[in-house]
Parts: sequence; structure tokens; C-alpha cells
Amino acid sequence: MKSIDSVVPDIKEEKSISFVREENGLFSKIEKTFLRNRKTNEVKLFSENKSEPVYRITLEDDFEHEVKFQGIDGSDQAVRFKRAEFSDDT
Repeated sequence: MKSIDSVVPDIKEEKSISFVREENGLFSKIEKTFLRNRKTNEVKLFSENKSEPVYRITLEDDFEHEVKFQGIDGSDQAVRFKRAEFSDDT
């Protein structure tokens, strides 16, 4: 039995979040949206938004974002980011 494959692209939206350290020591969040054609596996950048540098690294449990990765020794690692708070005195 044969199947018919349509020529219409099968587009899937994918999102990515990363952080970049700025000169002031805080981090900016970068959000990227990609469009992937699942038939051809072609990927195109659709949008990229960079926040103001308002995040800091934290060891606390009340974080906004967590980036997990595998360390050089093979163990699971995580970096947690929390929105930096500023006082009116600064």
C-alpha cells in the first residue's frame, strides 16, 4: 500500500532560552523562536528578544529559571537565575 505525502510544509515552533553575562555582572535573558519544517528539517530563526540585564545567579530555592547541563565529570549540574532587585538608594 502506498501513502501520499502532501507538499504542504509541516511547521513546528520551537523556543530556546539562554543567558548572557553583561559587563555589570548581571545576566540578560535571550529568548529565541525558531520555525522548523518537520518534512525537510530546515530551521529558521523567527525572532530573538534580549531582556535588560536583570538576573543574577542564586543558590536559593525561589528562582525564576534553571539551566541544567552535564558537567565535565559527567554529573548533572544546574545554574539558577533570579530576578535582581534594586533599591531606590542605588
